[in-house]
Amino acid sequence: MASAGSRSRTRGQTAPLGVALVFAVMIVTTTAVVAVGSDAIETTQDQLDLERTEKSMTQLKSRTAMVALGQSGAQRVSLPATGPNAYRVNEGAGWMNVSYRNTSSGETKTVFNETMGEVVYTAEGGDRIAYQGGGLWRATRANGSLMVSPPEFHYRDATITLPLVTVSGDPTVGNGVRITRNRSTQYYPNTTRDGNFTNPLRDGKMTVTVQSDYYRGWGQYFEERTGGDVRYDHANDRVTLLLTVPADYPSLEAGVVSGSPGSTLTVDNNVVMDSYNSSEGPYAGGGSSTKVVVAGDLVVEKGEIHGNVEVGGDMTFDHNNGRLYDGNISYGGGYSEKSASNWQPGPNNWKNDNASVSAPDSVAGVIGDRGDALRDPADNDNDTTAVVDGGTIDYGAAGPSDEATLSAGDYYLSQLDVPNGKTLTLDTSGGDVDVYVENGLTIDRGEIEVTGSNRVNVYLEGDATIEGQNGNTEISTPGDNSTQFWLYMNPDRQIEFGSKFSVTGVIYGPGQGPNQGVDLVLTAASSGSEIKGAFVGGATTINNVAFHYDEALANADTVEQNSQIPAVTYVHASTNDVNVTAG
Repeated sequence: MASAGSRSRTRGQTAPLGVALVFAVMIVTTTAVVAVGSDAIETTQDQLDLERTEKSMTQLKSRTAMVALGQSGAQRVSLPATGPNAYRVNEGAGWMNVSYRNTSSGETKTVFNETMGEVVYTAEGGDRIAYQGGGLWRATRANGSLMVSPPEFHYRDATITLPLVTVSGDPTVGNGVRITRNRSTQYYPNTTRDGNFTNPLRDGKMTVTVQSDYYRGWGQYFEERTGGDVRYDHANDRVTLLLTVPADYPSLEAGVVSGSPGSTLTVDNNVVMDSYNSSEGPYAGGGSSTKVVVAGDLVVEKGEIHGNVEVGGDMTFDHNNGRLYDGNISYGGGYSEKSASNWQPGPNNWKNDNASVSAPDSVAGVIGDRGDALRDPADNDNDTTAVVDGGTIDYGAAGPSDEATLSAGDYYLSQLDVPNGKTLTLDTSGGDVDVYVENGLTIDRGEIEVTGSNRVNVYLEGDATIEGQNGNTEISTPGDNSTQFWLYMNPDRQIEFGSKFSVTGVIYGPGQGPNQGVDLVLTAASSGSEIKGAFVGGATTINNVAFHYDEALANADTVEQNSQIPAVTYVHASTNDVNVTAG
């Protein structure tokens, strides 16, 4: 049992310890309150600082636009700052690239590629307010970048108006600036530049790419104001706006569209050109609504044409057995005939030197774009079917050894072959079948059969060979509906037909530059061969084949377009540089 003396000493030690603990708690609490309060005060001060700066920078934006766009020769703006912080001009901050890629030619033109620069204020905590590209942006540690006020970029009714404001000047400008105009450059339209920098645009894609610390804010603006396809590259602080340029691929109102100015097409032995309308039924005998369009000269030897001809150059009947029935003759050069029986017009037909022939655009870019879109295995449907193996068709993989079926989807092939006795069925009952072929197409006494009611699009990079014998080489569609099969080819390639064949569909390879169009080779064709649909390309001689034009093509889309991306037809683009100095 403890003595009274020991209890007294214990109580004596407890009192000083309690006082010390109280003081310790008070010191810790006070320190925490001071620290938290200090952070809160600094945050509030930063917030107020940025709000005051935002108002000043809004005034800077307004007055800079007046100078940049020619409404004022010079302006001054007061830019109050808190503490040691200062406004700076960073001439190398950010850039904008505006480019236009023509789909038919594959050519890309840079409208401009300009550094934007910026006037920026950085608060103590690191948040920033910046004027760049005509817009006002706020970059925060918590939320990235946001748009405060929109840039000089406008999109309306398929027209882009882009008077980009760029900034030069003194690195440090203090609390007041003077704004003067340096120069303005008109980039588009501009007839003095090499190449076609004129409106309206034709057939392609317009891209606007911004690299900036405020790229998220730029992307926000693009999304809200254009509805275009906006793609972010976060690793490189970039955003790209994609708009389409409407294509100029007119509907097909002719069974044969051939050549370029200076070329010659000869229609020779065993040729019949007539028409039918698959929307009313399969081909059952010739009509007189076909049309032959030739950019160069047309020479008719022994063939028959039931319909109209439009010839950019000379129209010549070079043999008594050459015939044009129930059609008009329009030519741009001269006209000559071998006998009065060459042209046998109906009561309302006419002949005149009033031809105006313009060939459709090449689809080289369309083919390339499709390959780019499907090259990645994640973007095609090759792995959904056993029929596609290593980029080729594996007959018998999912059925009889001589058959293969591709259902609706997008496919990327290295080669498309239909060997002797094989049948490739393209089943469109569930939707379109799109096939990109990296190299060539060969049908050697085999058959491509289209089923269902939708469309097949084959985008072919290489040459095509269709080798027949006794009529067992065939491309067929339900009811001879040629609008269901489209073979797109490059203008520098050829499609060769041998012996007897039957093809229903469209062979579409218009010319480009020095190339008259995909070369149609019929040297080994035999009587009884036929093409139901249309051919667009570059032919020098047509013989031993019947061309039955499908009038339903006049109402079909020649090239399917992506209607989900907004279009742009007119562009007005310039850069307007201002000089910002201490004032």
